[in-house]
Amino acid sequence: MLIQLYGNVDITDISKVDLAPIDLNSLKAFIKGNENYHIQNEKMKEYRTEADGILMIAEMTNGVLPQLISESEYGRRYYKGFNLQNVSKVVRNAALGDNYEYDLNTAVYAIKLNAASDLSNEKFTYTSEYIEGGGKYKDSIRKRLAKHCFDIDESDKIFFANRLKIIKQAITAIGFGATSKSYGFYDKKHVWQSSSLSDIFSYKFKDSDGKERTAEFTKMVNGVKVKSLDLFLQDKWMSEFIKEQQEMTKLIVDFMIAEKTVTKESHPFLVDGRNAINRARAMAYFFQKTERVIMDTSAKFVEDNGGTILL
Repeated sequence: MLIQLYGNVDITDISKVDLAPIDLNSLKAFIKGNENYHIQNEKMKEYRTEADGILMIAEMTNGVLPQLISESEYGRRYYKGFNLQNVSKVVRNAALGDNYEYDLNTAVYAIKLNAASDLSNEKFTYTSEYIEGGGKYKDSIRKRLAKHCFDIDESDKIFFANRLKIIKQAITAIGFGATSKSYGFYDKKHVWQSSSLSDIFSYKFKDSDGKERTAEFTKMVNGVKVKSLDLFLQDKWMSEFIKEQQEMTKLIVDFMIAEKTVTKESHPFLVDGRNAINRARAMAYFFQKTERVIMDTSAKFVEDNGGTILL
């Protein structure tokens, strides 16, 4: 079984494998609860399959799950094969047992703002507002934009949450370089998302003949149907936010190129079809390298204070 999963890799070699400690009692309790749960749909079956797989391996490896390291050129650490990054969150938490999960809240904008502020005297007011207080204002900004862009009945919480998700996706895409004219952007995992803002503000449906169609979200404004994307882009706060994002990207990437932090020779994976450093790729590289430093520093702090890094 282990040979099938890991091949000839020495799963005790910590240069090639991260060993995630598995809380066997917690995982077994989760599996038992899953078995006894009165609803057994496809999602529950998926949880069970994932949990059974982790348990089977951990019982053969003294309570750990070996994860094959795959370092990205962009600075992030991923894993190949069966690993905790790729299982459902509920299963991952059951496997790790009692743990604390840390997230870099509004990290993209904070990293970008901090770097750009070191290179310019500009205040970048709108980006600062979005991340102020650890992002405590971002929810109110998203809600205002959702109400502005869509016909919304706030009493329908599921519908409202769906529209908020669209606004969040759009703002995130802008942070990673999407524009009103672009056809995609590189996300935080440096995966090219062939999704423009137009795609984010569209939905699919089946017509009377059963054919799948795509339509744009709209809102009635003074009796006139207006595209939700147009309302989003024309909003004064959002238009200024987009302008700031573009200015910060230019400042940071131009500095990286001028200082030869990135070059076509040393970073060929950042070069596009024009034989030039691609700004979106360079920005994604900058984000991930900076995030890696933050995560490594945080991990060291936890370990220095008696904690254990599980994943």
